[in-house]
Amino acid sequence: MARINQGTHSSVLLAILALLGAVVAGAFTARWIVQPIMHLNAAAKGMARGEWNEPVAIDRSDAIGELAASFNDMSRQLKVSFETLEQRVRDRTADLARSNENLAAAKDAAEAANRAKSVFLATMSHELRTPLNAILGFSNLMRRAARARQTSPSAEQREHLDIIHKSGEHLLDLINEVLDLSKIEAGRAIYHPTDCDLHALLRGLRELFGQRASDKRLSLHVQWPPETPRYVRTDEAKLRQVLINLLGNALKFTAQGEVQLVVTREAETKDGTGFCRLRFAVTDTGPGIAPDERAWLFRPFAQTRTGLKTQGGTGLGLAISREYVRLLGGEIDVESELGRGSQFAFELELVASDEAPPVVERIIAGLAPDQPRHRVLVVDDQEFNRRLLVQILEPLGFELAEAADGEAALEQWRIWRPDLLWLDLRMPGLDGHAVARRIRAEEPDRRTRLLAVSASAFAEEREQVLASGCDDFLRKPFGANELLEMMGRHLGLEFVYVDEVPQSNAPSSLPVVGPERLLALPELLRRQLHDAALCLDRQRVAELANRIAALDPELGAWLLGEIHEMRFDRLLDFLDGAVWQPVGP
Repeated sequence: MARINQGTHSSVLLAILALLGAVVAGAFTARWIVQPIMHLNAAAKGMARGEWNEPVAIDRSDAIGELAASFNDMSRQLKVSFETLEQRVRDRTADLARSNENLAAAKDAAEAANRAKSVFLATMSHELRTPLNAILGFSNLMRRAARARQTSPSAEQREHLDIIHKSGEHLLDLINEVLDLSKIEAGRAIYHPTDCDLHALLRGLRELFGQRASDKRLSLHVQWPPETPRYVRTDEAKLRQVLINLLGNALKFTAQGEVQLVVTREAETKDGTGFCRLRFAVTDTGPGIAPDERAWLFRPFAQTRTGLKTQGGTGLGLAISREYVRLLGGEIDVESELGRGSQFAFELELVASDEAPPVVERIIAGLAPDQPRHRVLVVDDQEFNRRLLVQILEPLGFELAEAADGEAALEQWRIWRPDLLWLDLRMPGLDGHAVARRIRAEEPDRRTRLLAVSASAFAEEREQVLASGCDDFLRKPFGANELLEMMGRHLGLEFVYVDEVPQSNAPSSLPVVGPERLLALPELLRRQLHDAALCLDRQRVAELANRIAALDPELGAWLLGEIHEMRFDRLLDFLDGAVWQPVGP
């Protein structure tokens, strides 16, 4: 038994020793295996943090050593790859920065070019429109005087005046074409709907191009069916310009045959009453347009081979027409066949109305009686522009003064205290904007009315003008009626129109009026009347009498009676008593 117990104890002891040996061996083995793996794990975490410069130091030839060596190789390769990638990112970032700088520089250059273009257009518009304003203004004054029976030009002189005026308007149209294209490119073209008499517009086009067609021995037909509404709401100016461009091109390139403008009413696409869809088609029997030319037909300054042969026009008409039609809500289509002719057509959805009051321009003959005599200061650096305004205003009885620059205008304003200034915006030195700001700073109650005149290319300048302190804005070239009506709104003036002035060539049954009636007239008008009577210039005296009739109908009628009876002696006695007396305050 004892021997059995001893054997058992020995076995247990050996088992314990074996277990302890196994544990020690296992711990050593685990440490030998796990420790390198822990190093690899720490190195992997370091790589994740971007620590590439510490390789795993495991100098063994077994599988763990090979794993460590492979890990170190992978770490080196990743380091190289990441460094390469970082360099590429830095290079790309630098490239993007340079590209952004180039883009910013290009944007600045484009904006500078656009500003320079706007300045150039504004300057050229002023330089071209300013003399054109004088041409149209003075010719219009002469035509108005003839229509108001203040002058009696011969038929040939009337024709010459009409030629001058129409040529000036044609030049203005050419200038406007260039400016219109610039506005379109700058996104400044705006749709301005108004009530339009479509029938009158079409008749006007027929009259406008009738003579040109007749000169080329072409048949011109402008047709519209009875169901075409007379009054529609659209941008009349742009619609007219499109049709003028298309008809002008058709007549220019057609050597024989005919040109037609046909308006037809199409089926409406909108529900409800008041809408109408109209198709405008301009057809000619000209040379036609080649298929390869249609792709760039509507580009600015583009001309067909036929157009280049004629050496006429700017090549802008079709480009402007397409953009205007798009503003109106349509699209131009072209059909053409070489040797047979072309057709340009577009459709517009318009609002029709049954009736609209016709607008008739009435010619202002003068101021109504019993109105205060206003002082007006005319400020312009161009003498002919000042003279034009004086010629319009002086016969109406205004007290006038002139200034050729901004400093002189301010000095005159401070001393003379006019009721109204006609202020040109573009002047050397102190311009119109600066003059307006100074006057408003010195006169907070805005007693003086400031009306700006400009030959600007852009109507948007109106906002800048009003912001500088002016009360209104008139663009050159302007008409006399337009100018006077603006003054009337701001000064509360009442006018006498030509159709309201009594005209008489019969002997006057009125009693002789006294010289005091003449004293109410402008001094210049009195002197002109005296000089004409002294020279026995019956026609000139009659012209001046008609002017006076606008201010004093009874006095004008009496003067006409005196001229009819050839009583120049009594007329001179009448004038000598008043002509040299100054007008009282």
